[in-house]
Amino acid sequence: MTYMSIDLLIAAVFVIIGILFIKSNGKGCYFISGYNLASPEERKKL
Repeated sequence: MTYMSIDLLIAAVFVIIGILFIKSNGKGCYFISGYNLASPEERKKL
């Protein structure tokens, strides 16, 4: 029973993260790729 409740909790966390990622309007992709860490000059090259 404990494993099942942990699995459901992890599934809920993944669903919440997925919803937030979709609502970020692409900012989540920039965060994961490290785009925000680049200087403005480096961003212009991309």
